[in-house]
Amino acid sequence: MQNTRSRLLKRARVAIVAAAAAFALLFTTPGTAWAAGWHAVEGSCYSNGSWYRSDVKRIKSGDGNVTAKFSQVSNGGLNFGYTYTNGSWIGGSSPKVFKTLNTSQLLGSNIYNGSALYAKFSKVTASSYGHDFVGSSYY
Repeated sequence: MQNTRSRLLKRARVAIVAAAAAFALLFTTPGTAWAAGWHAVEGSCYSNGSWYRSDVKRIKSGDGNVTAKFSQVSNGGLNFGYTYTNGSWIGGSSPKVFKTLNTSQLLGSNIYNGSALYAKFSKVTASSYGHDFVGSSYY
């Protein structure tokens, strides 16, 4: 009786360990379940046209493109792009000029999942009015 009970307990422990290992593997294995999406972007430019780099860290979801579009831009247009933590532009490209509303532009391609991105922007032309912009970015 003791021997049968001992075998059953051993089997139960093995089953519990196997289930725990399968559960851990399920939630630690990287896969393609990451999904990028559209996120709100808004701000105000300096009136003198100087560049501003946001302190807000945005994290890229999934590998792929980063794009942006704006429903409102400052008078004369908006220079907009993302930089990495080290200050270099994503995708090795320079920022894009946004003058046409609600038109998406590619800011970088083949950007890796988990990349930290920081918005960097300026007015195209310095002026004393129309500093705000509103839009969204896909990352």
